[in-house]
Amino acid sequence: FDSMAHDFQGKCEYILAKDRHSEDFTVHLQTDDSRGLSYTWPEAVAITIPKHKLVIRLWGNGTVYVNNLQILSLPYVLPRDSSTISRAHGVLTVRLGWSGVVVRWNPKRLVEVSVPPEYGNRTCGLCGQYNGNPADDLEAADGHVYPASSVSVPSWSARSRLSYNLFGRSWSVEGCQRLLVSPKDVCLDNDSPPPAPCMRTSPTYAKAQAYCSFLTDRRGPYRKCHDHIDPAAVYRSCQYDVCACHGDTACACDVLLAYETQCRDDGVDIDTVIDECGVCFGDGTSCTTDGATCQVSGDPHYKTFDNSGHHFQGACEYDLAKDCLWNDFEIHVQNEHRGGNTAVSWTKAVAIKVPNVGVIRLWAGRLVTFNGIPLETFPYVIAKDGTIITQHFGRIKVRLASSGVVVTFDGDHLVEVTVPEWYRGQRC
Repeated sequence: FDSMAHDFQGKCEYILAKDRHSEDFTVHLQTDDSRGLSYTWPEAVAITIPKHKLVIRLWGNGTVYVNNLQILSLPYVLPRDSSTISRAHGVLTVRLGWSGVVVRWNPKRLVEVSVPPEYGNRTCGLCGQYNGNPADDLEAADGHVYPASSVSVPSWSARSRLSYNLFGRSWSVEGCQRLLVSPKDVCLDNDSPPPAPCMRTSPTYAKAQAYCSFLTDRRGPYRKCHDHIDPAAVYRSCQYDVCACHGDTACACDVLLAYETQCRDDGVDIDTVIDECGVCFGDGTSCTTDGATCQVSGDPHYKTFDNSGHHFQGACEYDLAKDCLWNDFEIHVQNEHRGGNTAVSWTKAVAIKVPNVGVIRLWAGRLVTFNGIPLETFPYVIAKDGTIITQHFGRIKVRLASSGVVVTFDGDHLVEVTVPEWYRGQRC
């Protein structure tokens, strides 16, 4: 909370943040090495509200449970207080209404805990004390304060890495206190931390330095955000992840996504480096084919997500596809009769509704509007969430940020909606 950056590669369940005074809340974090490396990523989050006997679990597949009951419809208001759980663009947000604490979870990519000033000098855990003094943020569960990194003792030094490791392990959750990991599971915390992946002697150091250098470039795509959020810690994390993944720059994309999210939260209209496929510095051609596609063509013929075919000749506006569980998106088609022939109909327009962002409309003749304003230059990035609209070979393509849903329209009759695999069983 006091902006001190540290790394910890434990594989267990930990106290991320906690109110040490009245125990208003506790946030648990589960980490794992699911990517097959020596380093770990967030897997799940749990939030406890002791006075209301509530436990909220946010899992890596995006599912939500409250006291072991799966919540199928969001937003959801907790029955015993004014807290809410909502989902937008793939990100789950839990707002503890009575305390002002906010937890955001972008599954397996980003977890963020925000606390109001009232919790100053009241927090503990991996997120630190929130007292304005980063020097004591490595306070262990037993009260011992480990030395933080400094100019003379850099973060990659053996001393700093040992401090991070001992500090992190002290906040592991054991036995029946666990909410995400089985009480019988053995934590695979190492007595010694893994080696610093990005030393100057590392074979991938030069590649990591070159790739991540744009972060601090005063003329780079993130320049508008530098005065709001210092990019130094993000730059270090970017290098760390590239080296940890043996030079695979894709591993650093989560860090860049987190920085862009923070900048937008601060009201900065930042230039994105993430393409319509969710790839950093990609060209938009690497989108995964995992998932399913619904297609509308001709007069009109419908091929469903499960490859069933049917025909329907109505001339009105219809729901083509929507997320029936999280309400991430809603797609309408408007059909019309042409040439005086009322026996068949054709697709005239497509509307894509994204909650809290707006409505994108794709019209006949390849006209595109966003919230009623015509768009003339492509690619177009919606600043609020990073959704990308492109025009290629006569087709308009819209890729909804975070959800990964892709909609294409040829401006005449052909519409395709592709959804990722995680939407299986929750479309209508």
